[in-house]
Amino acid sequence: WSTTNVGVYRIEFGSDHPEAFYGNNNYGHCVSCHVLSPDGSKMAVTYEGGQAKLGLVAVENPTDPDLVVISSDDGIQGNFKTFSPDSSRLLASHDGILRMIDAETGEELYTIELEDKVTMPSWSPRGDRIAVVLVQEDAFSYDYHFFQGEIALLYVDEKGNIGTEPDVIVPRVEGVNHSYPAFSPAGEWLAYNRCEKEDNPWEGRDSYADPPVPHGSIHR
Repeated sequence: WSTTNVGVYRIEFGSDHPEAFYGNNNYGHCVSCHVLSPDGSKMAVTYEGGQAKLGLVAVENPTDPDLVVISSDDGIQGNFKTFSPDSSRLLASHDGILRMIDAETGEELYTIELEDKVTMPSWSPRGDRIAVVLVQEDAFSYDYHFFQGEIALLYVDEKGNIGTEPDVIVPRVEGVNHSYPAFSPAGEWLAYNRCEKEDNPWEGRDSYADPPVPHGSIHR
């Protein structure tokens, strides 16, 4: 993503020159947080910044209306997104709730609400687990703006059903925030961000401020 195009840039393998791919250059609006499907055919995006509309377009030609699965006009909202390993489903977070979406039709299949707010999902390439961030309601403002998050796993059974009893693997700690979990390509490791309050107010140490702080990883 680049502020120059207020959208997504693309760089071909072997090239040292990125090109504007989808944003102000050809769509005319902000195209922000995005994720590619594992098979490389689709791209899920958030239009017009955070807490906004979800889009699902074809990588072949994201502006072709005949190839769009979810457009900004459909009114579906989503901030952080992750695809199932077979690229058939899209899991998106919005306002601390997860939405499961059929990536072929754009139909919303069901929602997942937990006792805590849940955000920043990352589906393991192995398919059997999804990493998420859990946040207590009084520490949660938006999917990308919260304090004292903890990292947990939601397990997926053989039928593709997602469990609702989280397995906390990086527990909540006073004065510490954990965010942005991401699985390695083989699913053996999970990387995440970790920041400490130190002497600064939380406003400079939340999940949105992007301070220069340590990160962590855990073997799964």
